[in-house]
Parts: sequence; structure tokens; C-alpha cells
Amino acid sequence: MKTFFSIIFFVAINFCFAQDERYQPDSVYANRKVREIKIFMNSPKDLSRIVHLNENGQRLKVENFSASYDKKSRKFKSLQSVSFYNYDNQNKLIKIVDSSSYYENSHEISYEIGNTIFEYDKDGLLKSEKYFKSDDLESYRQINYSYLPYQTNLIVKNDTIVTLNWITEYDKDFYISREYGFSFQPKVEYLKIVENGKEFTIPHNYLERHETDLYYNNKFDENDKRISSDLINKGHKVHKLEYKYFPNDLLKSESGYVPIYFEYVYFE
Repeated sequence: MKTFFSIIFFVAINFCFAQDERYQPDSVYANRKVREIKIFMNSPKDLSRIVHLNENGQRLKVENFSASYDKKSRKFKSLQSVSFYNYDNQNKLIKIVDSSSYYENSHEISYEIGNTIFEYDKDGLLKSEKYFKSDDLESYRQINYSYLPYQTNLIVKNDTIVTLNWITEYDKDFYISREYGFSFQPKVEYLKIVENGKEFTIPHNYLERHETDLYYNNKFDENDKRISSDLINKGHKVHKLEYKYFPNDLLKSESGYVPIYFEYVYFE
């Protein structure tokens, strides 16, 4: 007996966030005349990101580097993406231009440009940001902003299918306190079929829905510096993050998951 079948392949979306995690408010950097932040991940030798700031503590350019974790991997470290931040005459962020490179065996194999456009309401509050890949006319990643309380809603689409819907809540209108929602992640299972009396095994690609409800349980000191975060997902504690600071109150390190270290360059 001959069995007919069809398989629908879903394409997983790779998306980058134009706005990477911000560790401290802009005013903290402005008050301390920070010009550049160097961020190291895994060890103090493994440069991950360089953030260039203006005198208002706002980002001008962000350089992201490939991951490394030992002497061998550091030899192949490369610049993977650069983001340029554009502001209007009122110092409101209006656009981020991303350029990303993809490498194979230390050779660039592709290059991509993306744009994030920021929209404001009539009161000047940020309403949404939309990410456009290359020359696409439709945005596949959008963040909507709401206030009182302040929260964001990230939505990612593959054509008309919502593949991620993520709501983020904040402490002190800045530090993430809760993230919840769903995402679809690619998965493969192997099916057995019989055709003309012979048995075959074929891969079946599909997206599996995952629900997340992650609380950060941030703790602050008397000066409102965040000193720790207990990450709890669906009632289960998954990580405890701890933060250390330099004497001038700039973040020095984050530990508890992937270690992160910070260095600063100042305006003269």
C-alpha cells in the first residue's frame, strides 16, 4: 500500500534586538561623563561589546563582537555587527541602523542591513519601535510601549504567524522585573512511513510552543542600586544574579549565569 504524505516546513526566525540590554540609566553615565562602555562576557579578557555614548549618556554606536571563551577562540574573534543611533533635535531616538556580518572559517559570507524606526505619541512618549530587515517594507519585529505602569510588548511574526509574543514589566521604570508570554521554537521529530512495502524514516520539522513566566525579584540598596536578582520561572528558581559596583557607582560585574564585566572610558 502506498502512503501519501505532505510535510510543512516552518522557518525559524533569527532576529537581533536593536536595543540590547541597558544596564544602568542614561543619567548615570551622563553624570559620570562616561564616553565608552566595554562589556566582557565569560571572562575579563573576552570582549563582547563596545558602547559609545554622547554627553547625555545616550548611545551613539554599539559594536558587537563574536563570542570567545579561551585563548584559541579569541584568535578568531571578529566584529559581527555595528548599530548607529540617530536622534532628532529634541534628543529623542528616532532610528537605529544595524549592519551585521556572518562568517564561516573567519571569512565573511554574508552582510545584512536593518533599520529600527521609533514612533512617538502626541505627548512625546515612545509608542512603538519597528524593525525592518534589509529592504523589507513590512516589519516582522515590533515592540509596543505602554505606561502607568510602564511595560513593553514584543511581537515577532513570520509572515502572518506570530512566533513570539512577550510582555516585559519593570521596576523603577527601568530594570526588568517580569517577562512572560510564548514563543515557537523549531523542533524535529522522525516519522516512519511505508511506501511500496518499504519502511522509511523521514524528518518532520515543526514549531513547538513554549510558555514562559519569569520573575526577577530585584533587590536594591538604599541608593536604589540593584544588588541582586532571583530569577524564578513558573515557581522554580533558575538563577541568582549578583551585581558589584565601582566606587563611583558604575556597574563593575554581573555574576550568577554568564559572567559579565565592565570597563569605562570617560570624557576629558
